[in-house]
Amino acid sequence: MKANLANILTFSRMMLAVPAVFFLLKDGPHYHLLALLFFSAASVTDFLDGYAARVQGTVSEFGGKLDPFADKVLVISAMLGFAVLGQVPLWMVIVMIARDVVVTILRSRSARKFAPGILAKSKTALQMSAVVFLMLMRWLGAGNGTFRGIIYPVMLGVTVITVASGLEYVFRRS
Repeated sequence: MKANLANILTFSRMMLAVPAVFFLLKDGPHYHLLALLFFSAASVTDFLDGYAARVQGTVSEFGGKLDPFADKVLVISAMLGFAVLGQVPLWMVIVMIARDVVVTILRSRSARKFAPGILAKSKTALQMSAVVFLMLMRWLGAGNGTFRGIIYPVMLGVTVITVASGLEYVFRRS
């Protein structure tokens, strides 16, 4: 594998997940802000790595496999952090993990290559946006009862889109 800007950005997304979750689990508004900043920076690399690969002509099979893996590391680690904090129901995170495992297994066993569908792309953007929203709410100190009333419907929507994107992949490949 030759190092290029796209792959460096993708690797940085996985590395930025570590401090994002570390600060997420700490108590205090300054830590919550740091979590938000690290996660937001990592999320931006999801757009930038694909853009860099296309512009520089460095689109590769390796990058195509690493990118969705980096997305999963970033989103699932943050969602697990919120589940540990009791702010996201664990069953929703388990559904997201199960979807990713099933899709990864199906991809690895498929002879054909599948470009991500619109639901898969929307799922990733929606999951990242939901985490940014959760982190913003946490930083603003909205961890009281009103926070719970907002987050459950948001996360339910994210979970439904996650399942739908998995079903889209299953039915597209059959």
